[in-house]
Amino acid sequence: MKGYQLKAIMEGSMRPIWRRLLVPAQITFSQLHQTLQAAFERTESGWYEFDFVDARVGSVGEQGGLPQDGDVIDAECQAIDELMGKCKKFDYLCGRKGCWRHRIEVEKVVEFFQPNYPSVTQYSGASVPEEYEGIKDYNNQMERRKKPSGEGEVGGLEWGDFKKYDACAVNDYMREKLNFPISGAKDVPDNVDESMKEFWEFMQTRGQGETLEDIFEFYSKDEIKMIAKKHEIKNISKLNKGALIERVASEILKKERMERFFVSAPDYVIEVFEEAVAEEGRRPIDITREFDYLFEGGYCGIDGLMRIYIPREVINVYKTFGTPEFHEKRKAVCKVLMHCHMANTLYAVSPISVVVDLYNRYEKEKVEESYIMGVCQEVLPEVCDYVCRGDALVDRFMLKEDLYLKLVKGQKNVPFYMPAKREVTYYFQNGYLETPKEYKELYQFLMDELDVEYYEEAYELCQVVHTVIRNGCHVQDLLQLLDEQEIEVSSGGQVKRLMEIYKKLWLNTRMIIYRGHSPKEMDVRGKRRNDDKVGKVAERPHGNSKVVHFPGNRD
Repeated sequence: MKGYQLKAIMEGSMRPIWRRLLVPAQITFSQLHQTLQAAFERTESGWYEFDFVDARVGSVGEQGGLPQDGDVIDAECQAIDELMGKCKKFDYLCGRKGCWRHRIEVEKVVEFFQPNYPSVTQYSGASVPEEYEGIKDYNNQMERRKKPSGEGEVGGLEWGDFKKYDACAVNDYMREKLNFPISGAKDVPDNVDESMKEFWEFMQTRGQGETLEDIFEFYSKDEIKMIAKKHEIKNISKLNKGALIERVASEILKKERMERFFVSAPDYVIEVFEEAVAEEGRRPIDITREFDYLFEGGYCGIDGLMRIYIPREVINVYKTFGTPEFHEKRKAVCKVLMHCHMANTLYAVSPISVVVDLYNRYEKEKVEESYIMGVCQEVLPEVCDYVCRGDALVDRFMLKEDLYLKLVKGQKNVPFYMPAKREVTYYFQNGYLETPKEYKELYQFLMDELDVEYYEEAYELCQVVHTVIRNGCHVQDLLQLLDEQEIEVSSGGQVKRLMEIYKKLWLNTRMIIYRGHSPKEMDVRGKRRNDDKVGKVAERPHGNSKVVHFPGNRD
């Protein structure tokens, strides 16, 4: 049986909200509607419609939708396979007068798809409360509820009404409630020739009793060496692939190595790991992003039935140390690491004393410098984006050519910014700093004037711009970044408008050269220098070019 990988994108949201799904090809559009409702955690049972270029499929006879100006195919009678094989994109509308609109992208065909039920494999954005009459209504409500910017706080939209997306619960629901009756699911498909039958039968049974060595057989030598580097395994450069697999698998199964790896694992990693353990090491195409930490450590793989699995030997070792006492220690370690990561994001060079001040600012249990240093030395270095240098944490990239020494010289006597509790909470929940409200203006400019087609692309680009400006990018570098993304700033008016927006962004962005303060805050303090081309390395995620700007660098 085959299936489809789809990406369902909620249109109109200020923040990306999308779900990537795997669905059986034999289901009807009515069943696809049920799937999408579940994926976005909605319960609407009324009108809906799927709009193709030359066809409309929907809930025939339902009231409350858009005016029907043509023939609509009954969704309960139309299989998705007949139409999806002919198109790459189509629209899905639901709710009163089609107030919820989604773009569905057919990303690929999965030739050997086993489950009878759909599943969410990746996602972005939490669920929108159902009381709003469409995404525009929700955006308007957020506009009216802007929070004023207080001292030490970032102003902007309050998105707290979004409830946390529980992908595991959604997939559990789909597996139980949307297990669509499809006959012959386990039979060899008619269109599989003789040469493929053996492979098909192998795919049905593969996944029983795999070991770490079985997983590594599918990896390249470089990928296995990356796992070895993560665990600080030495003297492997001259090993052939077979010997490398045997060495790395045996090393990472040692209790002390595994315990050191898991002690810095966040709660969400432990949750999905233990859910898989409860299901005999299997999770049917769950959220791969949630398993990234385990994949990077080499502790899980994907079997022939497209399930994430954890070998029994990994589970057995984990059970020898995964006690309540261990997890109490792990939670304490992760709390320290999050404060270290936030300090590194704000300052790039963070004295341990400053990390202690940041930690003790809002935590009930106070710590000393020796405790922070002890935690940083205990965890695997590759887990962190910083390293210990003397009595400070230094951003890993800043070690190149001793850039951190130049940065410290440029920072001079600027005091360290101490974020408000709201900012700390936001960072802990999202893993990055909150973007200032001024970035909404850039978002609108990208969508309205530079014709960025997809709102999620515009939002993600705003995040990149926030990072590069924070790290010292100048307006010319921003133009280059847009050019790399094939976004054309063609007219003089657009360039002028972009420069106006950039100035607002630059003034209100927290920068490492100012130790977390924004230039606007430094103006208030009377300490900002005239040189506005200062900062760290601006790494481009879609290219190899890098820009380094420090005080006095006018190239």
